[in-house]
Amino acid sequence: MAGDIPSQIEYEHHLSHTFPGFFSAITLFMLIDVWSPFSLTDQVIADFNTLIAFIGFVLLVGTVLGVVLDNIHHSILEGMVFDQFDEVQFWIKKFNILMNKNPDTLSHECSENIAYYYFVKKLGPESIGYITHLRKSKYCYSEFYSNTFLSLVPFSMVSPFYLAKTFNIYWNLCIYMLIFLLFLSIISLISSYQAYLNYNRSLYHLVSGFVDADEKGTQLNVKISFE
Repeated sequence: MAGDIPSQIEYEHHLSHTFPGFFSAITLFMLIDVWSPFSLTDQVIADFNTLIAFIGFVLLVGTVLGVVLDNIHHSILEGMVFDQFDEVQFWIKKFNILMNKNPDTLSHECSENIAYYYFVKKLGPESIGYITHLRKSKYCYSEFYSNTFLSLVPFSMVSPFYLAKTFNIYWNLCIYMLIFLLFLSIISLISSYQAYLNYNRSLYHLVSGFVDADEKGTQLNVKISFE
């Protein structure tokens, strides 16, 4: 049963990478259109083959940009921002202590990898489904919100110029859209932090539950052996 847990939410992992990447690819296209002396949008929608090529552009470039955004999310937003907050540090250190390691010298990434080995050793290969389920049900939301934030910021900066040039929308309306999109990006960033904090808290309690159960089982075996 443990191996069946993650399958029902598999889409969340893909959504956290592909959607922001496609969004960034569209932003790149709009930026090229703004800089170009021609109207690339009119050329795309005027011809079916060009439209197919544009869809291929979004799929190819969007996939690459999705990987880049996710790397920025892990390296900067998590490592240099989220992990510096006291709330996150609290659960990271508790988790590292739980893994019988020095919380001041062991990185969180290493401790999570240790947790995978711990589960496999104590509960068997299928036990990896527990942590996989936790990552997909908790951590993928943090990835999705962070990558959405990283894709929304440039989109909000480029879209006013694109809309004004391509569709002749009033500049004041474009500015209102810029403010609205920046507001959404801030909400995404806050949501990412909350989801990341919730993941670290849940990871600790998940591993703690199995550690406690293992310790109780050991104590029980010792008691029986003495009897």
